Amino acid sequence: MPASQPTPQAPVTTVAEAVARMEAIGAAVPASDGLACFNRMYLQVTQTVGTDLGQGFFADPAFMTTLDVTFANLYFAAAQSLGSPVPGSPVPGSPVPGSPVPGSPVPRSPAPGGPAPGGPASGGGGAASGAGAAAVPTAWGPLLEMRGTAGIEPIQFALAGMNAHINHDLPVAVVSTCTELGTAPSEGSHLADFQKVDALLDAAEESIRRSFESELELAADHHLRAVGNLVACWAINSARDLAWRNALVLWELRGDAIARGLFLDGLAAATALASRLLLTPV
Repeated sequence: MPASQPTPQAPVTTVAEAVARMEAIGAAVPASDGLACFNRMYLQVTQTVGTDLGQGFFADPAFMTTLDVTFANLYFAAAQSLGSPVPGSPVPGSPVPGSPVPGSPVPRSPAPGGPAPGGPASGGGGAASGAGAAAVPTAWGPLLEMRGTAGIEPIQFALAGMNAHINHDLPVAVVSTCTELGTAPSEGSHLADFQKVDALLDAAEESIRRSFESELELAADHHLRAVGNLVACWAINSARDLAWRNALVLWELRGDAIARGLFLDGLAAATALASRLLLTPV
């Protein structure tokens, strides 16, 4: 492996390991980095969900634990594609190796769990890679590309990361979890437990947003009001509802590699477009 390339990190296997890795990313990446802004929000959400996994809150804690870990590993793979949090990573704000140019064709997605074109195994979603570079998932491209761009507020970075992770990665994680455990999205308590997370996030989302928006609330200039209007258009639970519906579609397409690839390509492209809108400097 070239010296400039980071050593691949093994997937985490527990929620505690996922939390520890997010904490490591937070310690290694500057607080102003767009990836750090998302990581901080995701860490708070994961800690909220993890607290309830061992307290009888979910009817099927084994399913929810596997889903939580699978979901987190998709984020870690995206962060690893840019070398974060390994020292010697590309400078934030520099072009992402292999990231698509806006308006360019979206590369073909592999099947969930299959190899990305020119890259390591991933959940699919139009990943592309440059020579000797790790694959960068299309859905994550805007955040990783613009993570050091001036004029974008921390809350915008946080929500762009949530957009990529929920709208693209969560359907992939649901299908991967069901496949691993030999079940289906429609079976048992899976939907009910999934919706219990929505209830937890209802309580947590406002405080999480306030942790980013305190400056917005204290200021009254046109710029910060515009940021507030922009981020008000995106909600975690609405995104999760759509992700579950997309997981059901992806599950039905699991036996058709071509249709599944086309669906994931479209999902990745639409998710990336939404992230670019969320990251509009205002």
